[in-house]
Amino acid sequence: MESGLKDDLQIRETCFDDAAHLAQIIRSAFEPYRRVLVPVTGAHAETPDSIRTKLAAFTGLAAEAGGKLVGVVFIAWHADHVYFDRLAVLPAFHGRGVASSLIIELERRAAVRAVWRVTLRTRLALPDNIAFFERLGYRIYRRSSHPETGSETYALLEKHLAHESA
Repeated sequence: MESGLKDDLQIRETCFDDAAHLAQIIRSAFEPYRRVLVPVTGAHAETPDSIRTKLAAFTGLAAEAGGKLVGVVFIAWHADHVYFDRLAVLPAFHGRGVASSLIIELERRAAVRAVWRVTLRTRLALPDNIAFFERLGYRIYRRSSHPETGSETYALLEKHLAHESA
């Protein structure tokens, strides 16, 4: 992580007032994938309204650096696992530990709730993303396809968090 960013990085829950900034972060983060992903990701179409709808169903975590929102992840809580979606970091902050910090915080929150399995979905066309998650301890447990394609397009990954037996 770049010097100084770790000390300045804050993770907090999102609120409806963040919606415009979060939509912009997601669109910016997913822009490099515009011509890579088939089918096209819905991330390009995120708006403040779509983010507010998502925040009604998901917990959002935002990363702030220097008082500026630089990353986001959405968390869906289930009885036996937590699923995270739309992990996004502004391109200028890639490689500086923002995504890892968001994931570490969501895993911490899962452990507090005694939810020991974390899942996500990512595109097979993004091997660097898969490698990133694997470095954090996630493993592919299934590959699948979008209905409109004839081949596998995404991987489902999971991580089992360590916990103490009662």
